[in-house]
Amino acid sequence: MTVIAEPIVLEDHERHLVLYAKGHYGKSRYLVEDLKKIFARFFCIESGFLSDQDVYARVLEVFLKVTSVRSQHWFWERIFCENGKQYRSITPLDMIDRLLGKIAICQVQEDDTVLIELGEPDYTILPEPV
Repeated sequence: MTVIAEPIVLEDHERHLVLYAKGHYGKSRYLVEDLKKIFARFFCIESGFLSDQDVYARVLEVFLKVTSVRSQHWFWERIFCENGKQYRSITPLDMIDRLLGKIAICQVQEDDTVLIELGEPDYTILPEPV
């Protein structure tokens, strides 16, 4: 029996974060600043009022929403552990970058079935990719 689930519906800031991760926006050298621009637009706040921790929290929320539990377990195990033991620390910027890498490869469509509704990029937020 095949179960067809409803597509994952993302809030606007989440959709644009996924579009950013998947390369639908141009990226500057300042990853966190790019993401702050996305969040500032949808939270109606100046980007300067968003901290790096705010960005990390939002990226983590989207990661948890668009990836499977199995994928999440695999990710956390490879980031922090070796043979089941914690072996290293990681900076928030590195963590954001790695989470975006996993978001970038999340599946949004399977054959004709939409798994995640992404919509279109808004180039008034960030520029088109070059």
